[in-house]
Amino acid sequence: MKGKQRESMTRASQITPRLKVPLRNIAAFIEEHGHGPTSKQLAEMGEVTEAAIRQQLRDLAAQGFTRRTNAWRSLHLTPKGKRAAEA
Repeated sequence: MKGKQRESMTRASQITPRLKVPLRNIAAFIEEHGHGPTSKQLAEMGEVTEAAIRQQLRDLAAQGFTRRTNAWRSLHLTPKGKRAAEA
């Protein structure tokens, strides 16, 4: 693989500091409670608005760090998300 392609792929798999906070909050909440937090709970944990959290959740899902089903409190970390939260 060429240098620029490898560098581009590495940057795409990295998480931004803005998204690392909610990702770590999700991981901590799941560890403590056994299920995912609501967007309101995440907003309170990160001291941001619910609208900001909803956008961050969309970004995390688009980058493959989280997934959500239609079930109640269905926010989950993917293996990629778990690795990023621990880093």
